[in-house]
Amino acid sequence: MFSGIDIIAVSPGTEIEHEGEKLTVTETQAVHKGRCIYMTEKQVAALKAHPSVKVESR
Repeated sequence: MFSGIDIIAVSPGTEIEHEGEKLTVTETQAVHKGRCIYMTEKQVAALKAHPSVKVESR
């Protein structure tokens, strides 16, 4: 969780349906839906490695 938003790691190419539209997660593009952000493992690792990010454990 990051600032009240759930971070969900998915494989590149995963399609997320939102408001009737299919959005695709890529290595450079995350998908935001409601309180969730879908991103690749590589993006999650980069986010966690950023010095200003505090990671909450569940």
